[in-house]
Amino acid sequence: MRRPALKTALGFCAGIILGYFTEISLSYISFFLLGTCVFYLIFGILRSKVLNPLIFIIIGISGMFWYEMRTTVFPENHIENYLSREKVKVISKIVKDPDLRIDKTILECDAESLDEQVVTGKVRITLKYPAKEFEYGDRIETYGRFWESGFPRNPESFDYREWLKRRNIYAAMNIWESGNIRIIDKGSGNPIVSKVALPIKRSIRNTIDEHLGWIQGAFLKGIVIRERGFLPDRIQEYFRNTGVIHILAVSGLHIGIIAFIIFILLSVFRIPLIPKQILTSIFLILYAFMIDLRMPVVRATIMTILGMIAITAERDTDALNVISFAVLFILFLNPQALFDVSFQLSFGAVLSIVYLYPKIYDSLFGRMNIRNRVAKYLLKIFVVSLCVQIGLAPLIAYYFWRVPIISIIANVFVIPLTGVCIALTFAMSIFNFLPWEFLGNIFACANWGATTFTLTIIEWFNRVPYGHFWVGKPFILLIGFLYLFILSIVNLRTSKPARKVFIYGLLLSANVLLWSGVYKLSHPMLKVTYLDVGHGDCVFIEMPRGHKILIDGGPWKWGTWFNAGEKIVTPFLRAKGVKTLDLVVAISPKIYRIGGIRYIIDNFKVKEFVCPAVAYSSKSWLRLLELLEYKDIPCSFVDADNVGLVLEYGALSFRFPGDTRAIRGAILKEGAIIATTDGNTLEIETMRSLSSQESLKHRLLRYCGMI
Repeated sequence: MRRPALKTALGFCAGIILGYFTEISLSYISFFLLGTCVFYLIFGILRSKVLNPLIFIIIGISGMFWYEMRTTVFPENHIENYLSREKVKVISKIVKDPDLRIDKTILECDAESLDEQVVTGKVRITLKYPAKEFEYGDRIETYGRFWESGFPRNPESFDYREWLKRRNIYAAMNIWESGNIRIIDKGSGNPIVSKVALPIKRSIRNTIDEHLGWIQGAFLKGIVIRERGFLPDRIQEYFRNTGVIHILAVSGLHIGIIAFIIFILLSVFRIPLIPKQILTSIFLILYAFMIDLRMPVVRATIMTILGMIAITAERDTDALNVISFAVLFILFLNPQALFDVSFQLSFGAVLSIVYLYPKIYDSLFGRMNIRNRVAKYLLKIFVVSLCVQIGLAPLIAYYFWRVPIISIIANVFVIPLTGVCIALTFAMSIFNFLPWEFLGNIFACANWGATTFTLTIIEWFNRVPYGHFWVGKPFILLIGFLYLFILSIVNLRTSKPARKVFIYGLLLSANVLLWSGVYKLSHPMLKVTYLDVGHGDCVFIEMPRGHKILIDGGPWKWGTWFNAGEKIVTPFLRAKGVKTLDLVVAISPKIYRIGGIRYIIDNFKVKEFVCPAVAYSSKSWLRLLELLEYKDIPCSFVDADNVGLVLEYGALSFRFPGDTRAIRGAILKEGAIIATTDGNTLEIETMRSLSSQESLKHRLLRYCGMI
């Protein structure tokens, strides 16, 4: 069988996806798996031609079985069965290096007991203050309430509960006071981690803190030891806008750079190939433990080691087979990783390079005789960046609602500079540990310059006009069509089936887009979304002819610096592809209503603004009026203490009075409320109902982009 790992991985992934979207019990899946195996034996005796399809089906059912086994079958004393709202005493063991951040510390632990009763399972403990005394392997006692993450409160908001489950974490606790947590016993974890990997990690962290400034140090800790909690949100947004956010997620790029650095260093000492490969593999495995065995690092480490083994064995390595083996290995450890964004982006980037690079480079520069090594190197980086951009654009649009075009150019500069920064960090750390500290200081100065230059380049690319485009969240069927087009276009010259797929795919996608548009025109609907912004109000109205209205913008809490306009309303609007608001209404000048509006006006085009004509002189209200004047937005003042609105559509009407406590009370229990009407009938959905069980009809319409 050609590429057996690839075909096995495809079938296994298909089974996991079926297990995720269906609710078939484990007993039925076991029955189907056993029956399919019996059929395979029967047809095997008869030497039938259906053996290959049966193998694929068996692998798929095995994927379903493994997913259900790992996500639904837990021991009776699993901590998920003991969650309550009462305060409890939990004894647990820290199993990963604590995640240190500016304002908090996150501990991932294995639970041992709960109120003196033996339990199993992982628990995530968040200390709401920075704490450096906790280490990997410590046994700790905590006293508090388990935090119920619940369902996502707003459309397109982060589903924290699902994110935890993908990491096999089923309990979470917040600790606000240091008196509610204490260390029972110091580190007693895996000796390889506690005695080797983590001391190296801490040494690198301390060296960076000692020699580099705040921003430069935060960047280096992010790209070397995967600690980006100290990097300001503003800087991280630059990385997102320029399409180089992958630099901050330690992944295959970093493993490749580190492997290259080790090879060069060992080559200086004239070490033979096989010992050199063994030493490189050992260090890469050690580095994977330093980064807490994060999925992208594990994937890249496996692929690098398999590649070196193939070189030693003098065998041609099929890259797709190696990637597929890494996929199977990770999904066997955790089948839920398939739905993790980092898993999809990591493997998507590698697959894009492996599959698209030879075809695109040959098409663009294959006939050019480029002799200049620097020019040839830059062209290769450019094509690699182009391949990654093409391959990940649909996924980036789906998860981040933007397409960073400038990344094609930015990566040409940022990737080599990142390699320099990583190499200088390791050199700085090594010489700082050895007696020649002055050499460490020299490398530290060089590293400061390289890091500052890298951050400056990224900030400059962030300022390039139209460097990225907000596109809204594409529906799933469209993503499938996009990847179908990518595969068919790169094979147009060499494959006749690819040309047929391109033509038929184009016709099919045109039909889907046409009929989804016809469906929307023939079913004119008014949609009103009452967003859950905490103690405040915000309503978004989508008119049948496409006009967009925003009423209020939620609160801005000075103590916690929580801005509903930035954290809740903007992601919601970006995911919908909203760039222009036809009307923004402030029903009241109170901070819990207009706190988030300023951020909205700064980031979206607003055609008109309506507010009450009241004598109110709060700082937030005056700054908002100044911003409206500065942006030359037409503003209408209504002579009333509170603006009361009535929206009529057909036989129904929506009222938005000055005080909406009834709606706010419903939102506190159900999350965002979505009301949809054709003028005669009214359908009301809540985030709780959509999270618990979304109807098949609703899901199909959403996948096809009709709602």
